[in-house]
Amino acid sequence: MWIRQRRYLYRRHPNKHWWWRRKHYLGKIPGREDYSVFMDKSTGGFLWKHAWTKIQRHWLVPKNASPDNPELRDYWRNRQARKQPFIYGVKVNLYKRQKGYCPLCDQELDNGEQLHVHHIQPKAEGGDNKLANLRLLHANCHRQLHSKKGKMLK
Repeated sequence: MWIRQRRYLYRRHPNKHWWWRRKHYLGKIPGREDYSVFMDKSTGGFLWKHAWTKIQRHWLVPKNASPDNPELRDYWRNRQARKQPFIYGVKVNLYKRQKGYCPLCDQELDNGEQLHVHHIQPKAEGGDNKLANLRLLHANCHRQLHSKKGKMLK
């Protein structure tokens, strides 16, 4: 990224000196010991450097811990709950509240299936969009729930 930023500055201002480019485009962010941050001084916006991203290590699985072992069900539930899902907005909050499990089929939500948000009390019947009225379900579980007019398990 640094090379691309430098190329941009040279292309944008070919006749300016290096200190002028630094003065106008590079700055220091409070709390960091880095003086060469590509930033917009009027808004305070800046480009994130890859070196600032912390490395997240893989959690090793104990030797004989199989997901199929019923005695280790709590271990696998806790491990799944620590995982950050690739979803955004309200779905993240619902995912964390449900500890990563679908309340209908009791399977992991993060298994590659599409996810739907379900209203416990439908909006047409006076329900709202508050978290207490919402559940995150697999798309198939959501279809089954509405087709059978079933009840939520949890």
